[in-house]
Parts: sequence; structure tokens; C-alpha cells
Amino acid sequence: MLGGERSVVAEAVNVISLDALFGLVRLTVMLRGDAVAITPEERRKCEDRLAKRRDSAKKGDSSCPSTMTPLSIRTVRAYFDAPRIVLGKKGRIVNLNVGPISDVVLDTTYCDGQIRVGKGGNSGTNFLFKRCKTYDKEANEWKVLLERSPMRKWKALGVLGTVAGVGFQYAFKAKGLPGTLFGIISSALAAITGAAVLFSAGGIERDDSTNL
Repeated sequence: MLGGERSVVAEAVNVISLDALFGLVRLTVMLRGDAVAITPEERRKCEDRLAKRRDSAKKGDSSCPSTMTPLSIRTVRAYFDAPRIVLGKKGRIVNLNVGPISDVVLDTTYCDGQIRVGKGGNSGTNFLFKRCKTYDKEANEWKVLLERSPMRKWKALGVLGTVAGVGFQYAFKAKGLPGTLFGIISSALAAITGAAVLFSAGGIERDDSTNL
């Protein structure tokens, strides 16, 4: 039960995967959350914000779309866990939570067997999603990664530092261009991920709860 003892009606998962060197190096960022139906008070506040944005659009503010419609009965509030960052295809190299928990209001303005059109409850921004095939391997890879227990912060930084150092040395010792690129990209990804971990807000715990 979330959001004032409201029942969870759906699971929301956003996944971004970045591949390098023909898939040999992969960085995955995941945002998983539980969705609950919004209360009448939340709906009223969102409708007020959208009405103000519509008024701004009518006055010539190009950043506010004038086609924003009222929220539908499918509107929910999604409570997201801390973002999960994974380095490696199996999540064995680095797998940790980075940053704070969050929540957002989401609406579904259209949905059929293949397409779903979503909308931000406060911003009015539209999102387009296409249903993946049930047996799509790539579309289901995130499930295995999320099942793994996240690392603690300092252990993850140690692993990332080692990967960055080894990649840097490999780049200079490699005799061919592919090996040099592999070392540079591996080192860069590890360094960027390490910086995100070091300066992120929020806790990183092995037994991090998914209940907000």
C-alpha cells in the first residue's frame, strides 16, 4: 500500500540503455515505481496547473501547448524508487541505486493493443509508447538487473575506479584501434558513472526498500 494506504494499480518502469563497441560495453539506467490512483484533491490541483498553462498558451507562451486536455480516469501518481545504474549486461560489475526517491502524476490519454499515449499530469507533456512482443529479449533484460541487490556506495566507487584505471592502461597498451577505443570508452563510462555516484543525493543501501 502506498500514498496514504492506496492500493498499487500498476508498476511503472523507465529504462535507458547505452551500448558501445557493438554491444560489448553497456550502461543501463532504470527508474522503477508503483502507481496508485490519484485522490480528488490531487486531481483538482493538477487540473488547476493545467488550466494555468492553457491560459499562458492563449497569451502567446510557446512553451505551453494550447491543446492540453483535462485528466482522464486513468490518471495515476507513480512513486519511484531511487534510480538504478547498472554497468555491464548482467549487472555484475556495478549495480546500485543513485539519487533520491521521487513521484509524478501520469495520465494515459489513449491506449490500445499496440500504442499507449501518456501525458504528464502537471506539465502536459506527451509521451508515445509502443508495446513490445512478449518474447522480446531486450525488452525484458531490466527484470534480471533489478532483481540483483544493489551495491553500497563505496564498494561501487572502488569497482568503478578499478575499471577506469584498467581501461585507461589498456587504451595506451593496445596495439590496434579497436583495443584503444575499447579502453577509452570503458574508462570514460566508469569515470562518468563514478562521478554520478559520488555527487548524487540520497542514500544507497543494499536492503533499499521499494515502499515509499
